[in-house]
Amino acid sequence: MKKGGFHPNYDTYKIVVSTFCKNKDFEGAVDVVRDMLERCMSPEKPLLDEFFEGLSEANKLHLAEDLRSVANSARFIPDFYYTGDYRNKDEE
Repeated sequence: MKKGGFHPNYDTYKIVVSTFCKNKDFEGAVDVVRDMLERCMSPEKPLLDEFFEGLSEANKLHLAEDLRSVANSARFIPDFYYTGDYRNKDEE
């Protein structure tokens, strides 16, 4: 996207991450979320839920570990997403 001079907004990122997750391309989804964080865009809870749920179901939570080191990610993604404890008991 950026190579073509296109500057995506939040909705564009959300659609791309969601599509990658639905297609089980979690490496692509992680790259897009990393780009969001580098642009100081905070993923909303529904997007984070979809993203981490997909990673968890595919046993690929390790792919998101490096997102913790991205600038500002600590503000945007709470630690409990990395542990799988983000779901309410009623949602299980």
